[in-house]
Amino acid sequence: MTDAEYLAAIEAAAAPGVASLEGFSQAVIVDGGMLGASLAAALLEQGLATTLIEEDAGAVERALLALDRMIEQRVAAGEQTAAAAAQQRAASRVCSDPADVAGADLVIAPADALRAITAPARLRISLSDPAALPGLPDAAQTVAMGLTAPVYATHIVELACGSASTDTVTAAQEVIGSLRLIEIRSDTWLAPLMLDAFRETADALLMEAATPWELDDAMTGFGFAMGVFEAQDHEGLDLAYARRRMAGSGPRSRRMLISDRMVQEGRLGRKVGVGWYRYPGGGGLVVDPLIEDMITEEAWFAKLERVTRSDAQMVERLVLAAINHAAGLLEAGVSLRADDLDILSVHVLGFPREKGGLLRYADHLGAAHVLDRLRALQPEDPTFWTPSARIARMAAIGGRFTPA
Repeated sequence: MTDAEYLAAIEAAAAPGVASLEGFSQAVIVDGGMLGASLAAALLEQGLATTLIEEDAGAVERALLALDRMIEQRVAAGEQTAAAAAQQRAASRVCSDPADVAGADLVIAPADALRAITAPARLRISLSDPAALPGLPDAAQTVAMGLTAPVYATHIVELACGSASTDTVTAAQEVIGSLRLIEIRSDTWLAPLMLDAFRETADALLMEAATPWELDDAMTGFGFAMGVFEAQDHEGLDLAYARRRMAGSGPRSRRMLISDRMVQEGRLGRKVGVGWYRYPGGGGLVVDPLIEDMITEEAWFAKLERVTRSDAQMVERLVLAAINHAAGLLEAGVSLRADDLDILSVHVLGFPREKGGLLRYADHLGAAHVLDRLRALQPEDPTFWTPSARIARMAAIGGRFTPA
């Protein structure tokens, strides 16, 4: 089985067998932020009238601008006509009036907002962690979905069903299928875990040796769909920052000094015109020399001597850390399937499709080679580069993550 055949097979197995929005006439997304806007764009593309309800005038303006930009980007990319875009704008509404949730048969919101919504709906979707499901009203009509913005680009949804009825689960799968998303069943959202660990390594590489544009160029040269820092600008740096504040630091975590400072200084990404890059006039990215000064300053404060590394060396560290983290998720039982992690690595991290996914690539490297390289890097940071027990065990027996 080739790498391309392997990836196509696991994606096909994860795609819902149903695809229909026929039972829905109106969707409402409450307090969704950037993620809500991208989800609204995907629903509107499928012809479903959608209302975004945000908490205040500022949030309304940001959501309106984000939604309009996402619709227009699809026109610019040749993925839809100007006439289709006009129909989508006419079928959309962005407001701050919670009363507009009445009459919607599809309600999507974070758990806290969903608790306050008493209007009946055919399907209620929580955008919060699956752990919040048991405390939500109308449990039989409620599922949790983990989505990564922008939805139309990642094509991934993680689904937790809780105590939802069979009809509700079917309705959720119909929505997923209509949006052409790949479904991963999980009781813990895997995408943010993988994405945040990936960005943690990238932030450390900035401190040690690189600029954002140097690492982004190295990644796209390897075959990544987009560099990690350009991707953060598209998503918004404040989303990951909020997750870090909520999660705290683990025993293997590195402090993301530069990423945290970016948010604290208001560099939230493309939506505000400046993040790791600048976006003058809302246009294409431009290198920002001020970022290089910030990196140098943070490295000096941390008493870290910066070094020179080749593109290959930077990408190797980024990929090895991601493989080690994914193996750790399998070892801990957080993820039960290497297939899911390979799909997420391609659609969320942007790992090269032609390599079949992160763990498929690890199999080509060989567990023994991965183990040797991780051990070689341990003197740099003994805790961070400690090999996963899964990798050590596989190296001892010549094991694989994926089918040969």
